[in-house]
Amino acid sequence: MKKADFERMLIAELGTWLSLEGYSFVKDLSEFQAETPVGLDRIYCNLYQPVKNYSVAVAVYKYFKEVENFWTLYGSILGYARQDVTTERTLFFNPVKIKNKEFDLFSQGPHYGFDVELSETGCRELIQKLKTDFEQFVFPVLKQYNSIEALDSVLHDDIDRLAADPLQYYISKAWLFNYDMLMLKSLLIAKLANNPAQERIYEINKQYILPFIDAGEPMGEKMLTVLEKIHTS
Repeated sequence: MKKADFERMLIAELGTWLSLEGYSFVKDLSEFQAETPVGLDRIYCNLYQPVKNYSVAVAVYKYFKEVENFWTLYGSILGYARQDVTTERTLFFNPVKIKNKEFDLFSQGPHYGFDVELSETGCRELIQKLKTDFEQFVFPVLKQYNSIEALDSVLHDDIDRLAADPLQYYISKAWLFNYDMLMLKSLLIAKLANNPAQERIYEINKQYILPFIDAGEPMGEKMLTVLEKIHTS
């Protein structure tokens, strides 16, 4: 079976199944996408050839309009102005990380993959694997974390631990959240959720950023600028 034939079969089979969950295939993005009241749910499934064998990389991300629209306002400060805001990700995960609630900062990101055989049997086995993973670990999470308040409850469930070690704390949350600029999104989510600890979260994040500014790191200044704008908005 040729790679193109395998991909067509995979997209057709997955598309039929995912359409029952409200997803449609977006060809330009090679993703399945579903609109939600808060934004978009997206499923990334890509066949690639790292060495000799073919593999499939899978990841899921959830776009929150209220959270990600702040990139439209402050993206130029951080160097994100070149990106379409809808490419941002509030949540970015895969079934393995949801199951284990672990994130490796030095891994290749939130995708997970496995080798596949380019055949009808291989494609059907892959689809069955994806169905099982998504029904057990993905769809329940997408439904559970479908509000700003739900995001806030998991991102800020231990403010004392956040204060003790912000870096490790945010890494520990990256099994679900997109780690990129999570410190800034943390304050934004706290404000949107009316978290009573938002002032403390602001101070913790500010104190973490200040040493980078003292060390002459340009991104430190940019992050502090955005943090202040979120704080005063």
